[in-house]
Amino acid sequence: MNEEDHIHSIGLWRHASSAPSIGGILRSRTEDFRVDEISKHPSLDPRGRFTLIRATLKNWETHRFITKLAQAVGISKQRIWFAGTKDKRAVTSQLFTVDAPVRVVELVGLNDVDIEVIGRTHQKMSLGGHQANRFSIVVRGCCDEHGAPIDSDEAKNRVEVAKKALSDLCGPNAVPNWVGPQRFGAGRPVTHTVGRALVEDDPMGAIDIYVGAEGPHESEEVAAFRAKWRDGCDASDALSDIPKHLNYERMLLERLAQKPDDPWSAIHRLPNSLRTMMIHAVQSGIFNHWLAHRLERGWSLVEPMVGDVVCALDKDGRADRSRAIIAAEHRLDWLAHQCRSGRATITGPLPGTDSTAAEGEPGELEKTVIHDLGLGDLDWSMPHRPSLSPRGGRRAATMVADGLEVTPSPSLSDMSLGERWTDGPSEGERWSREGGCLRFRFELPPGGYATSALREFMQVPTRQYG
Repeated sequence: MNEEDHIHSIGLWRHASSAPSIGGILRSRTEDFRVDEISKHPSLDPRGRFTLIRATLKNWETHRFITKLAQAVGISKQRIWFAGTKDKRAVTSQLFTVDAPVRVVELVGLNDVDIEVIGRTHQKMSLGGHQANRFSIVVRGCCDEHGAPIDSDEAKNRVEVAKKALSDLCGPNAVPNWVGPQRFGAGRPVTHTVGRALVEDDPMGAIDIYVGAEGPHESEEVAAFRAKWRDGCDASDALSDIPKHLNYERMLLERLAQKPDDPWSAIHRLPNSLRTMMIHAVQSGIFNHWLAHRLERGWSLVEPMVGDVVCALDKDGRADRSRAIIAAEHRLDWLAHQCRSGRATITGPLPGTDSTAAEGEPGELEKTVIHDLGLGDLDWSMPHRPSLSPRGGRRAATMVADGLEVTPSPSLSDMSLGERWTDGPSEGERWSREGGCLRFRFELPPGGYATSALREFMQVPTRQYG
């Protein structure tokens, strides 16, 4: 799948603002992308069953870290809990509860991992249970729309202009709440297609995609392995050639080799959080398509229309679906005031068994988007696997980038920035090694993607977000 087809498949083919953008590239080095989870940690009790830790990871995918941590302390992956999945190519810091003794956790030694034991607790961390994520991100190689370098001052001026345009469309300090490309698989965007196969009760199809789908920047070894699977080899044969680091593919194939007639048992070898993420990626694609089409129609993201589903925002900036209102004509002014003041938000669809649909013109848009994606007949109750069935809900159309601060960042030597920077832009990319650098600092509510905020200022091909 080429870049254009990919961004259309996940609903990220447009931007909200037509203001001048800054181009640039993220993650020229891992340290350029820092994420600190803001969480109130569970109550501590010396007699608690679980060990509470804060782990600072460099260049670790969250699920892979959990797998390695579980192996190191001798427990199942299902006995480690956390609040949010973080970016891999980043320095991340977050809380985990581990069902293992402190003395065992303290002995864990993993490369590029710093584990701080906080204490014992009876409470587990829960997905989405954090309050916010704080980001510090450097955009390097800023350039204009033609690829000519611009310095940091010009890039900062462009950001200020874009902020004003976005404020008019989305509200003060707010940006469209796109679900970021990493939700669909940053290096190999297959998560939503795997999830669709699961919802459609096609576990073998899901395995075929997860194991065999091509990735655009994978090594020759991995590409050869995936091609071999696509050519029709069996699980045992594939395991003889599987690259060492493909842990989830190995999990699937090992169980499939044991039970070739029960592909669902292979799917259930994956961490529950990963299976859930695959289903959620289908919903996320629907939301992104809804948001893109709403923008294309020129509909506001902060001024509700009759039929819109408007939700109050909770204290952490998330749409509270228990406080949802279908916008009626006589309440539009009041709802618009609530949205402008940051107390409520227009919402888009996350279909499921218990989701609220918009009415009127907004409702017709939702139906059209779902139908055009070929998803109108999906049974979200998943009677074949009700344990995976998503409840659904609503997602805020916008999110506030709280405390957004943009400052020039010093340039670094090519030696410290890695091979991708040294090689320069590939065909179709928009960044320049002579361009200025900016550091963005801001906080986002849980479920908000930093790349979704930055893409409104950068407006570059998806692969440049990294």
